[in-house]
Amino acid sequence: MIGSQGRIEEDSDRSLMARFRSGEEEAFRVLFDRYASHLVNFAFRFLNSKAEAEDLSQDVLLRVYKGREGYDPGRPFRPWIFSIASRLVSNRLRDRRRHPQEPLEGPGVGLEVSRPEPADLSHPLPPEALERGQAVRAVQEALSALPESQRVVVLLSRFERMSYQEIAQALGTSEEAVKSLLYRARQGLKRLLLPYVSGPE
Repeated sequence: MIGSQGRIEEDSDRSLMARFRSGEEEAFRVLFDRYASHLVNFAFRFLNSKAEAEDLSQDVLLRVYKGREGYDPGRPFRPWIFSIASRLVSNRLRDRRRHPQEPLEGPGVGLEVSRPEPADLSHPLPPEALERGQAVRAVQEALSALPESQRVVVLLSRFERMSYQEIAQALGTSEEAVKSLLYRARQGLKRLLLPYVSGPE
């Protein structure tokens, strides 16, 4: 039993989906564990809400669960699951733009922006740690300022380590379009981060 469990943990995504389609629920659990945190992180960088990101991740995985029969075994799994995530993120952002003044009432709305805990001033951070924190915030703000299409390709390329081909499959576009979006995104990030890199005059 232990050997069988070890083997399923090492199976490829496509193999796991094939096993899941044949009725092996444990295969879906492995996929869930493999992708849940990636999906949350991906969604959070757009929605800036942990609750919403977790909700969206659950929605993506539920669609994978329900859509197992419609999954094409010849199609790579990773681009497929991120195509679902990208579409749902885009829908959420569009809904926000349509209802920007919608009141946040009732439990579980989840649109609040996560705020960092207050700093512990009794143990001041060393200068290099402060600089790293400032750099991370600067990069996050620059990413948030990019157009949605550019941000998606940056996140899939840099954070998910997906190839041009995989990103193109995920977004339903060409590799040339992906390269163009990445180029424009890099130019935008350079421009946005220039004040931070250059420092004060």
